[in-house]
Amino acid sequence: MTDAVMPRTSLSLRVMWPVLGLGAYTVAASIWLASMWDASETAGRMSAWVPLPAQLAVLCLIGARVAHRRLDPEVRDTRRTFWWLMFTAVAINLVATIGWTYLAAINNTAYGTWGEALYLLSYPVLAVAYFALFCDAAGSLRSPRVWLDIVTLALGLGVMLWPLLIAPLLGRADADPAETLTTVGYVLGTVISTIPAVLLYMQVMDWRTERAMSCVIAFAIGSFMIDSWWVAYDARGEAVPGAFYNALYCGLYTLLAAAAIIDRPNSSRPDATHRLVGNSYSFVPAFAVLLAIGMLAAQPAGAHGFTGSVPVFAALVGAALVAARQFYARFDMQRLHTELAKRQADERLTELVRRSADAIAVIGVDGRFSYLSPAAERLFGAPVEALVGRSTADLFGSKGALRLGALAAPSDSDSIADVELVTSSGERKLLQIAANNQSANPVIAGVVLTVHDVTEQRRVEQEILDVATRERQLLSRNVHEGLAQELTGVALMLNALNRRSNDTSAPAQASLDAVIRYVSEAIGGVRQLAVSLSPLQIASGSLQLALNGLARDVSTHSAIRVSTDWHLGDQVLPDGVADHLYHIVQEAISHAAEDTQCREVRICLRGVPLGLELSIESNGAGARIGVAAGDGRSLRLIAYRVRLLGGTLRVDGSAGGGTHIVAVTPIPVALPGQG
Repeated sequence: MTDAVMPRTSLSLRVMWPVLGLGAYTVAASIWLASMWDASETAGRMSAWVPLPAQLAVLCLIGARVAHRRLDPEVRDTRRTFWWLMFTAVAINLVATIGWTYLAAINNTAYGTWGEALYLLSYPVLAVAYFALFCDAAGSLRSPRVWLDIVTLALGLGVMLWPLLIAPLLGRADADPAETLTTVGYVLGTVISTIPAVLLYMQVMDWRTERAMSCVIAFAIGSFMIDSWWVAYDARGEAVPGAFYNALYCGLYTLLAAAAIIDRPNSSRPDATHRLVGNSYSFVPAFAVLLAIGMLAAQPAGAHGFTGSVPVFAALVGAALVAARQFYARFDMQRLHTELAKRQADERLTELVRRSADAIAVIGVDGRFSYLSPAAERLFGAPVEALVGRSTADLFGSKGALRLGALAAPSDSDSIADVELVTSSGERKLLQIAANNQSANPVIAGVVLTVHDVTEQRRVEQEILDVATRERQLLSRNVHEGLAQELTGVALMLNALNRRSNDTSAPAQASLDAVIRYVSEAIGGVRQLAVSLSPLQIASGSLQLALNGLARDVSTHSAIRVSTDWHLGDQVLPDGVADHLYHIVQEAISHAAEDTQCREVRICLRGVPLGLELSIESNGAGARIGVAAGDGRSLRLIAYRVRLLGGTLRVDGSAGGGTHIVAVTPIPVALPGQG
C-alpha cells in the first residue's frame, strides 16, 4: 500500500514503534548515565558507545526511506538531496563514534584523531543538508536579504559563543594546540550548521503541515545546545558529569527518526509569495545580535579577551546589518504585493476560464488540440481528456479543418467564422469560432480559439429573416400582381378613352395626357417597389437574373459600371441563401458608391473547396477599407448576413485602389470543371 492511500491508523503504527523504541532507549541510557554521575572517567569511556545503537537505527530508517522513494516522482530533488545528505552525515557520525571511542580506549587520545576529523566533517554536510531543505521550502540563496541574515547570524552566534567556548580555552595554560584547534573546529562547525537551520526555521509558515521539518529543526537546535554544553566544559578543561550529553544525543536521533518516518512526498513547490512571506519579518537575526552584544557587555572587562571597544564595534556592525536587512525586506514586501496581485489576477482569470460558457482551445503547429478549457466538454460533447491530441479534421471534418486553417492565418485581429460540428451523439451544433494566431508566443505556441455555441441564436435569427423574407415576397407579389396590374388596367382604359375622344378640346386633351403620364409613372414606381421588396420574386427566383438586373439598373442610373461573372452554371440556390447573397451584393455596391472615385464594380460567384465564394471588387481611392468588417453600416450588414450563412468574410484593398470583399459560405456548389 502506498503512502498516498495508507490509512491514518497504519501510519500511526509506523511512527509509534521506532520512535517509542528509541525514546525508551534514550530514557534507559539516561538512567544508566545518571547512576554513574560521579564516575566521570569511567562514564566518559563507556558513555561514548551509547549513541551507537541510535545512530544505527536512524541510519537504517533514513536508508530505507531514501531507497523506497528514490524514483518517486512526487519527491522533489531538493528533498531527496536533503535525505541523502542526512544519511551521509549520520553515517559519518557513526564511523566517527566507533573510531573516536576505540582510539580513546586504546591510546587514551581524545584530540587530533581521524575520529575527530570525521566529527568535524559531519558539520558542513549537515549545513548543506539544511540549505537543501531550506531551498525545498521555497527559500532562495540568490536573495541579498538571505545573505544578510547569514552574516548577521554568524556575527551574533560568533560573538555569543566566543566568551563561552573560545575565551576560556585561550586562557588555559595547559591547553595543547590539538585541543585548541579541535575546539575551534567544533565551534565553527556548530555555527555553520546552525545558521541554515535557523534560516529554515524562519522559512516555515505552517508547522502543522511541516511536522517532519519541525523535527529536523528541533534536531538542529538541540545539536547546537548540546554541542555548546559539552564544548564549554571541555574548553575549561572539565568533564561533563556522567557524559550525560551522549544520552541527549539519543533523544536527538529519535527526533530525526520521527522526521524520516512522517515525512510525506509533495511534488508541488511553494510559490514565490510563500518565500517572501516566510522570512521577511523574522526577528531571529536581530535577536541573535542583541543577545550576543548583551552577553558580551555583561562579561567582566578583559574576561573574554576583548578590549572595551569590541562590544561597541559589534553593536555598530550588527545595527548596520539589521538596517540593511530591513531595507531589503521593504523591497521584498513590495515584490510580495506585486506577486500576490499577479497571483490573484491569474486565479481570477483561471476561474473565469473554468466557469465561462465559452470554450477556449489551443491548436498546436501540428493541427492538434493541445489545450481545452472545461467548457469544451459541453460544447464538443466529449471529455476534455479525450479531445486533447485530436486533430481539427477529426473533430470538424475536412471542410471544417480547412475553414479553421483559413482562420488561423496570421492577422492583426481575430478572425471569426461559424463552423458546424456533429458530436459523437449525432447532435448538430453551430459554433462561432474566433481565432488568434499566437504561434510566435512561446508560452502558447499555437492558435487560440474562442468557441461559442450560436446554434439557437442562428436558428432564431434565421427564422426572423425567413419570416421577413416571406412577408416581403408576399407584399411584392401583392404589389406587382395586384396594384401594378390595376394601375396598368387604368392606364389602358385612359389610352382607349384618349383615342375615342377626337373631339375633345385642347385643354381637356392636355389634362387627359397628364393623367396618362402620371399613371404610367405610378406603374413604374410600383414595379420598382416590388423589385426592391423581393428582387428574386420578380426574377422568378433566379439569383443570376436578379444580379444582372441590379447591375443594369446601377449602371443606368449612376456613373458606376457594374459587371457580373456567374460560374455556377444552371445551379439553383435555396431562396434564403440567394436572398442573402443578393443583399450582400447590394450593400457592397452601396459601400463602393460612397467612394466618389469609384467607376467600376465587378461581381463574381464561383465554387471553391470550402463552398461558394462571392467576390465584389471595386476601384477608386479605397478610403473605406474595413478588414475587420466593422467599418460602416454597409460592411456591418454584410458581415451579419455572411455570419448567418455560416461563412467567413475578408475585406481588403483591391489592385485598382478600391475595396475587395470576399465572402465564402459553406454552400455546396459544383467546382469549376465539374459537371
